[in-house]
Amino acid sequence: TAIPYSDQRYKIAKMEKAMLDFLYINSHLQTSEDFSGLRINTRELLRKLDQRRWEQYLAAFGSQALAERAKAFVEFVSYDGL
Repeated sequence: TAIPYSDQRYKIAKMEKAMLDFLYINSHLQTSEDFSGLRINTRELLRKLDQRRWEQYLAAFGSQALAERAKAFVEFVSYDGL
């Protein structure tokens, strides 16, 4: 999404893409304990997360390791956000 500001336009990632980028870059995050240390508002994340968009971005990465981390993250968020 391009956001205008002054005389410039800035590209801002969708939340789902930003979260997957974060998980991709931080490959050491793999367990519930790791995820809980992020202090993410899981209820708000669940409310705003577009599951279809998440899956599309995840498929575009083409990474099995990321897919496994993303699955563990979603399970953590879903459990924690109840």
